[in-house]
Amino acid sequence: MEYVNKLLKLSQSLYGWIKLRVENGRSCRFWTDNWSPYGDLRSYLGINGDSGLGIPLHATLASLHRGNHWRIPPARSENLVNIHVLLTATTLTDSQDYYEWEVDGKKSSTYSTCIVYEQLCDAGTLVSWLYSVWNKGGIPRHNFLA
Repeated sequence: MEYVNKLLKLSQSLYGWIKLRVENGRSCRFWTDNWSPYGDLRSYLGINGDSGLGIPLHATLASLHRGNHWRIPPARSENLVNIHVLLTATTLTDSQDYYEWEVDGKKSSTYSTCIVYEQLCDAGTLVSWLYSVWNKGGIPRHNFLA
């Protein structure tokens, strides 16, 4: 349970790395999934409450697309214009939506603990005496960190 709480605290850090690639839009939640370059659309558009713009909280992209048209209200802000432009450029296909990890611009279909750890931890400064006190091939009991 302790690790679950730690992961939940990191959710905002990890959100930007888990990208939903839209294909058919059936599993892509319009408001909460990280499918657009703007991230969480509720934050991007400054919407509070259960729904915004008349779009239900759990609406999928596929549910907003009918007859080759997007069913969203007219733009009332610059950010909503950006969403309109993004949707006009989005084409839904017959394939399933899928998730990807994208850390530092590198895309991957698999999770890497090493990459996430390196992103979450500060790298620290390399010092000239590093190998004087640490030996990778040494006996663990004899190694020490300074």
